[in-house]
Amino acid sequence: RAASAARAIERASGVANALRWLGMVALVRGHDAEAERLLADALEVFRRVEDARGEAWALQNLAWIAFFSGRILEAERRLTDSAERFAEVGDWGGLGWAIGMLAFVRFNQGNLDEAEQLAEQVLVEATELGQVWAASMMQVLLAHTALWRGDAERSIALARRALARFREIDDAWAQVQASSPLCRALNVLGRFAECREVLLQARPAIDRLADPRLREIADVLTAAVALHRGDPASARAAVVGLVRFRPAEEATAPESVAD
Repeated sequence: RAASAARAIERASGVANALRWLGMVALVRGHDAEAERLLADALEVFRRVEDARGEAWALQNLAWIAFFSGRILEAERRLTDSAERFAEVGDWGGLGWAIGMLAFVRFNQGNLDEAEQLAEQVLVEATELGQVWAASMMQVLLAHTALWRGDAERSIALARRALARFREIDDAWAQVQASSPLCRALNVLGRFAECREVLLQARPAIDRLADPRLREIADVLTAAVALHRGDPASARAAVVGLVRFRPAEEATAPESVAD
């Protein structure tokens, strides 16, 4: 409806912004190709009308898709372009979102030092601005890096703090993100019962996820912790039959919105 209304008054940036949000909805539902198409359309419009801020957000959103699709170098390029546009227009909040995503890219690339540096930077700025979600997500990333550095206790503390905030704001997707390093860090310390409890508590949030592929995360985590404690049979049993790692069926947006 927003896209149609913006089109009726010939406000191109409004149409592009509506398409951008439709793209993000498609992303969280697991319809990656549809999400990318909508966001690419939005990016094209933003560039045509020289809306640098809209372009920056579209690039940041496209980086999300590339990252979660495993196209890490593409995500890095999009985030670099996004950060440059945000800096050009002086949108420091948007710049923080781009840098925060880049921190996850660096972690994925195995660059723990830069991942931590970027995450700490965004954490401080987000906390000062009262951006609870962004600050808590950086704590999730720092929990991951702490775990990889062998500091399981710090990982647990960071993940528990983030998980508590995500529960307060009732964000199921974020709760699942925080539960992952928490469970694995507890497992590293041999606190298996606590790890199982985290998985049980995460199940309602997992079941609420719109992307069917992400709803398999409990089984993946179960397999990971079983394997870590030397129980390959249980690990195999947890993941046998998983099918949601194949691309989800793509949805098609109404022509009146996407065209």
